[in-house]
Amino acid sequence: MIQDLGTLSISIGVQHLEKKMNMILNLLSSIEYKIPVKPQGTFHILVKSPLEDDRAFYRLLSKYNVLCLPRSVSFTPGYFSLSLTANEDMIEQSRHGFQQAYQEAMNSLNIEHHL
Repeated sequence: MIQDLGTLSISIGVQHLEKKMNMILNLLSSIEYKIPVKPQGTFHILVKSPLEDDRAFYRLLSKYNVLCLPRSVSFTPGYFSLSLTANEDMIEQSRHGFQQAYQEAMNSLNIEHHL
């Protein structure tokens, strides 16, 4: 079996991943999410959470069926990461959830600010 590894060919479809990455980056940017670093050579996008508590924002996103990983679990609090494994339809369908969660987060910050 080890001899077969030399002939193994794996095709990742880099252009397809880049297209999905750009779709997600454009979607998030249009809603005003902050992406500190454009991903290079990775299957994840790191995004600044609009709430300091990234786990609270994770719960907001999951309320709208958008799955992410709160980065406080990996010692990067205040951020969440998204996987590029979603297909293009899923990315487009997530737009509403990203918008709603962002708006709820901003509303909660405005309420806290006025108290």
